[in-house]
Amino acid sequence: MQNKRLYRNFLILEFGALAVLLGSLFWIGQLAQDGQSLHIGHRLLPIIASGLTLTGFLGCMYIRWLRAAEAFAQPRRMLFVFFWVLALTLFAVWLIASGQWMMNSTSITGSS
Repeated sequence: MQNKRLYRNFLILEFGALAVLLGSLFWIGQLAQDGQSLHIGHRLLPIIASGLTLTGFLGCMYIRWLRAAEAFAQPRRMLFVFFWVLALTLFAVWLIASGQWMMNSTSITGSS
């Protein structure tokens, strides 16, 4: 029962953050069409939302894998190691891409 509640909370986090991410990208597109440059505050919202989306996705995936391991009575050690290597790799790629986008000094402007 605890896994169902945790799974539901991760789903809410994932799709709520995804909605915020899509909305913020639409908002950034509108700013670019108006010719405004992006400040750090404008860039921070989609970065945080994408990180929360990734966190919700990984949380749901981990709970599904735990359920599958329990159903087949497989050892969890290999599953645990594989999941954390995958999660750390995904977060490292996200962190590098987010850092590069945050530190990008060129302003995004709409095309005329």
